[in-house]
Amino acid sequence: QQNKLEGNQYKCTLAKCRPDEEYKVQLCAQTIVQYEYMDNMITNGTDDSDEPDELLSKPLSVRMLKSQDLLRSFQANFEFNHNDSNENIFRKQNEMKSLGKINVKWEVSDSKNILYYILQWHSSKDLCIQQKIVKNDETSSTIDALDEKQRYSIGIIIVTDDNHRLSYEELTIPIPGEPDAPNLWLVKTSDTSFTVEWSEPKLYGIPVIGFQLYIEGKKNGDIIQVNLRRAEIPSRINRSYQVTVCALTNNPLRSRSVMSATLSVITTPTTSLIPT
Repeated sequence: QQNKLEGNQYKCTLAKCRPDEEYKVQLCAQTIVQYEYMDNMITNGTDDSDEPDELLSKPLSVRMLKSQDLLRSFQANFEFNHNDSNENIFRKQNEMKSLGKINVKWEVSDSKNILYYILQWHSSKDLCIQQKIVKNDETSSTIDALDEKQRYSIGIIIVTDDNHRLSYEELTIPIPGEPDAPNLWLVKTSDTSFTVEWSEPKLYGIPVIGFQLYIEGKKNGDIIQVNLRRAEIPSRINRSYQVTVCALTNNPLRSRSVMSATLSVITTPTTSLIPT
């Protein structure tokens, strides 16, 4: 079976699964060239013979819970801390403040024989396993997520009154973060302008809505559309320009990426000024 997902869809629920069955899931990403640069014009590609490139993820094996298991469901999701700005996060990075929390919930078929629950977790950055004890009458808990752009593995152990420890398959929760900085390079110079291009930044669950150029550390022009990664910048000869670019997002907590590496552009005449 297969489900078709939209380009901006990063979550999918697979229904009608059977207890104690193992399912293998793969994600196929389809890409196609949508734009091409011709001088300073951007036009849609018109070659109908182009077929999408396909790239398959590694298979994910999922074993469904058994019908007789005490655990009936186990789920988790990430939630950013509220009332924190990007600047606040940058200022607090060395203080190990929590970027957000992971909400964990579960259901059991019968809690009367349960002593307590043990939640265990670790991030892909810090493999040290942490854990907390949860009372038998509680079915939810929260975990501080310190490591942005990492994955957290979360497991639950049910301890029964006869001292049995029942463990189940772990969940994996990605922690969102701002995009990586774009790469910036020079592609054209003239007596009156120079042209730069930049790469599409790597994303971590927060979409890019545009780009902002900076000259000498100051904003240059309006926000550039997300599908345009090229700009022509007016210039004068025999000058030096320090150019950077960042990606912008629609998330107020992660409003932009860090700046690209600075591109130094020195403009020189395209023709010799020495008389012959």
